[in-house]
Amino acid sequence: MIYTDRLRLCKLILQVALSDQGKASRAVYHAILAISSYHQGGDLLYVDQLKRTALNELRTDVVSSEREGVQHIAANLLLCVLEMQQTSGNNSGWVGYISGVKQVIDAVKEAEPPVGSDASLVLGWVYYFEVMARFVFRHWRTEYVKAVAKALGFDANGSDSCRLQYILARASFTRSIPNISMHAHPIMVLLAEIAETAMYSSDPRYTTPEYQRYLNDLRSRLEQVSPLTHTVDGSMHNEVDHHTTLLLDLTRLAGLIYLERVSRNFSGQSARIDSWTRQALSTLTELDSCLCPFALSIVGCETVRDADRLIILGLYSRMEARPHLQSFMDIKSLLHTAWNLQDLAEEGELEYIQKLNIVFSSRDVVPSLI
Repeated sequence: MIYTDRLRLCKLILQVALSDQGKASRAVYHAILAISSYHQGGDLLYVDQLKRTALNELRTDVVSSEREGVQHIAANLLLCVLEMQQTSGNNSGWVGYISGVKQVIDAVKEAEPPVGSDASLVLGWVYYFEVMARFVFRHWRTEYVKAVAKALGFDANGSDSCRLQYILARASFTRSIPNISMHAHPIMVLLAEIAETAMYSSDPRYTTPEYQRYLNDLRSRLEQVSPLTHTVDGSMHNEVDHHTTLLLDLTRLAGLIYLERVSRNFSGQSARIDSWTRQALSTLTELDSCLCPFALSIVGCETVRDADRLIILGLYSRMEARPHLQSFMDIKSLLHTAWNLQDLAEEGELEYIQKLNIVFSSRDVVPSLI
């Protein structure tokens, strides 16, 4: 998972960039320069030039080995990160990079890289990106939101570029990558299951006893999984530092809240959800930064009292001073939208799924939870 192996992943990317072993490694090099220049407030034309150079290297690259595949995927995801940083009012190009990775990933998968290898690390990175993207697309511009927007005279499809990215993502999600979950942290694997749960009673599974037993089992597994577990089968353990452990547990708690709310379309108060929320807020008070927009958005949507919201805002005030974390401020804006909805709605008037749909759809571009 991205939290547990962040430092190792950074070292791997730098090694690839400095190796000059081919077009993909040069693409990684130029992508790093582009991100660095952007964060340092450099000329945006120069940033775009570096990005185009990286893309040109990738377009003309032929992936024929695991090593080349790893380099190509790393370059793609770095450009995805840059695109998320640069997301404007009419562009959500980051989605296309996630979709594009799947066209290259077969070269890496064919070699069956062992868990813990460099290739495994990159595949886990891909898995994290896709799972988080799936959550956003569950709620962005749903048919209900589009119908309401159309009745009010608004275009609910976003820009042409955004529509294209939406189509690419939907097509990408239909193609699963066998066994890639073995390279991800168990908490992320469980979140992937949650992202596939039924949201509406119209789903044939919704009320069947078998499905309800599955949901109970999924919740139980998420309650019991440990942030210290490194692999799906629990056979390996990492030396996970305290900060990483907090982030993983925060993600687990956000997953439990989301599962409880969405799988039962439950919008009221419960002791179980309140306990998970209190634990998550307590964790946030210990952090100087939280590189988990998913957790921040889910936990933030549970806060009603001003004191609880101030905990979220306090964390953001600590993060705002860091230029490389500016893209996380988009979630802060989404939370303000959620809080306004909650404060204006009559009790019981706003259902949880409807709230998430409206919040994520309030932006013309697809928001990022990565």
